[in-house]
Amino acid sequence: MFYRKQHARQDEPDNVLLRLSPHDVLTLDQGYQGIMCFGGTGAGKTTGVLHPIQENACRLGTGMLWLCAKAEEADRAVAIAEKCGREKDVRLIVPNGELKCDLLQVACAMPGGVENAAQLLETLSEVGSRKQGKDEVFFRQSSYRAFGAIIVILEHLKETLGATTMRKLEAFLVSLPVSVQQRDSAAWRDSSFAWKCCYLLNDTKDLDLQRSFAFCMDEWPQMATDTRTSILATMQGTLGRFMRKEVASVIAAGETNVHPRGLQDGEIHIWNFPQLQYQEAGQFVGVAAKALALRQLLARDVRQSPRPVMIVQDEAQLFATPKLDSMAQTVARSQRIIILSATQNIQILASALGADRVNAETGGWLANFQTLILCQNACPETAKWASELIGQHKELFISFSGNSNQQFDAVGDVLGIAETHAGCSLSQQMRPIVPPEVVPRLRQGGAPAFTVEAIVYSGGRTFSTGRAFLRCLFTQRF
Repeated sequence: MFYRKQHARQDEPDNVLLRLSPHDVLTLDQGYQGIMCFGGTGAGKTTGVLHPIQENACRLGTGMLWLCAKAEEADRAVAIAEKCGREKDVRLIVPNGELKCDLLQVACAMPGGVENAAQLLETLSEVGSRKQGKDEVFFRQSSYRAFGAIIVILEHLKETLGATTMRKLEAFLVSLPVSVQQRDSAAWRDSSFAWKCCYLLNDTKDLDLQRSFAFCMDEWPQMATDTRTSILATMQGTLGRFMRKEVASVIAAGETNVHPRGLQDGEIHIWNFPQLQYQEAGQFVGVAAKALALRQLLARDVRQSPRPVMIVQDEAQLFATPKLDSMAQTVARSQRIIILSATQNIQILASALGADRVNAETGGWLANFQTLILCQNACPETAKWASELIGQHKELFISFSGNSNQQFDAVGDVLGIAETHAGCSLSQQMRPIVPPEVVPRLRQGGAPAFTVEAIVYSGGRTFSTGRAFLRCLFTQRF
């Protein structure tokens, strides 16, 4: 077991991640159920909400995976670790740096081996093909088959060729035959890396290998040219994003000296590939690092390794993987995984997931998070969604009416008495507990108070106020 200096267990579910009020806290156990923070630009979500959660988690000794989408985020992560006395746990992974993690090599070595590696590439292919229509699903699934077949062959040749890497996968892919005639030609066989690999295992009786050979040397060259070209483009598009020099030097270098396994031992992995600088390649690196970490954590035995691990994804729309995220969140409590996410609004998230508007996939992904922290936001769709999530209650409405039917009354006119008829009615109507118009009016951070106002909702929980939500004030930390 792991212990803090105060001898409190780090996996104790009541350890505090965030203080909401003098009587309410967000605990480690509630963190396992997922935390989602919304806040517009300048609302203060990073410094007012995320920072204290990250700092408290760091003090508890959790392992941390930090996916940096902003240029300054890595510096802030390192500063938090140093403040908590954990600078020795930091592993800062930067382009052209000394720390390397060959993604394919690591995936193949994990439980599940070939299947794990093929699913990683499928996840990356799905991220790259968003917004490209239903036809893209066919090519993505076909590329998954092709990746799997190639990886099976390369894995069986580890003793001869060394570990399976991105570069070997790419070399095999581009040397596949494009026709039966080419496959049978001596000139092609002399120059093809794919053929040399298959020739080394030519006499195998392994069924997986036989199926892989059949796909690469029979099915692939006999495909319709347009179909094969589209599948090849999908696969090369996935691999190509990792072949940029600065990126390839870290995640396709053929060596690994920082492993996702270290997270469960308390390491803090900071992947500093900001998207503004590295564009899609930076996004892909973050998604791949997160996918590998989740698969490692899902496979661990928490009886032997009980340390909580937090995955930090500010600008979460860049790293969202609905299928994998849902699978991880289902068992996050038992596997002690905390997923801390933040984004600006629900429309940005929907767009990143490939939808023109908020749809079932967006709503399904958000349903993974039981705790919602809503900072100031000018997006009507986000405010409406949050209002509907918190729910409605009955409100009493009173109305009065009056009229005078008599147009002329001599006595009444002299005495100043008017004959009138008045009425009163009461009714109950269902109204939002938190109306959407409240959200844009929440207090932003910054001078002079440096205080952030937020609405916190936690599924299945009643706060000290007796309600399912709590309006909070957080002091910004820099």
